[in-house]
Amino acid sequence: MSEKIIILAGVHGEEIQSSFLLEDVCKDYKLYQEQSFTSFINSKQNIIAIPRFNIFGLAKQTRGNKNQVDLNRNLPSRNWSHKHSHPAYYPGTNAASEQETKDFLELLKEFEASLIISIHTNHFVTVQHPAQINFDGQENSQGFFYAQKLAKVFNLELTQNIGYPTPGSLGSYAKEINIPCITIELEHELSSQEIQTKYSEVLTEYLKTLS
Repeated sequence: MSEKIIILAGVHGEEIQSSFLLEDVCKDYKLYQEQSFTSFINSKQNIIAIPRFNIFGLAKQTRGNKNQVDLNRNLPSRNWSHKHSHPAYYPGTNAASEQETKDFLELLKEFEASLIISIHTNHFVTVQHPAQINFDGQENSQGFFYAQKLAKVFNLELTQNIGYPTPGSLGSYAKEINIPCITIELEHELSSQEIQTKYSEVLTEYLKTLS
C-alpha cells in the first residue's frame, strides 16, 4: 500500500547529523529541491521531506529556534504545558506559537499524511537514552508494523515510551490526531559522515517499500 509520508529532520539544531542523513537520502531518492518550507518534495511518490526543520538552530547549533523554543515541545497536543524542567525544553509562550510549528500544521492539513517519520539523534538534555526507534500510535496497527520493520533494518530497539515526559512533542500530537509517528533516535556520538554511511542506503530502501 502506498503511504503519504512526511519525513523531517533537524528539529533540534545540535542534531545536525539528522539533517545530513535526510539530505543524502533526498539525493539518492531523486527528490527535487523547492525554495520553501518543504525543502524537498516528490509528489509522485507521495513523500514530503523537510531536512532542515529548524533552520536557525542548525545554523547556530542550538537546540531551539530563534526564540529559544524547543520545537518538539511546541505542538498543540493536549499535554502541552508552559512548565518545563530545563531552559532547553522551553515550549514557547503558548502551543503552536512558532512559525515553524504553524507551517507544519498547515502542511499536515493540506497533505493529509498517513505516516510521519522524524529523525533525531539521542543527544540529551537531562535524561540519557539509547539510540532507538520510538513509535507513537496504536499497537498492532499498520504504522506499528512499519516501525517494527524499520527497527529491524536499522538494528535498533523498538520502544513505545522514550522514558520521560514529552509534552507538546510531535509524537504526542500525532497520536492524538491518529497519524502514526515513528521517531528515529540515532547515535549522537557518530559524525554526520558516519551516520550517512551507516543509515542512508538502508533508509532509502526502506522508504521505497512504503511508497
